[in-house]
Amino acid sequence: MTLQDLFPQEAGLVVTDFALTPDLLALALKTTCPSSQCPDCGQRTDRIHSHYWRVLADLPWQARRVLLRIELRKFRCMNAACPRQIFCVRLL
Repeated sequence: MTLQDLFPQEAGLVVTDFALTPDLLALALKTTCPSSQCPDCGQRTDRIHSHYWRVLADLPWQARRVLLRIELRKFRCMNAACPRQIFCVRLL
């Protein structure tokens, strides 16, 4: 099994780095989706506002702690009537 099997391209995530120590498995990922849909008005946009990091802890794997550090995109809604001008891409 490869990292690509764990995070297929359809998931919109790509592994950018990883570290494996006797007590830790750490993966750095980033989103690859070129656009996203506004959760309020539903308009699709490709205007990236910024990026931010989210850190998730998962269940242990072979007695190692698992940390996922994911770089997510914030998008700008281009609908002037929408109350939400900036939103984060959703993880599924």
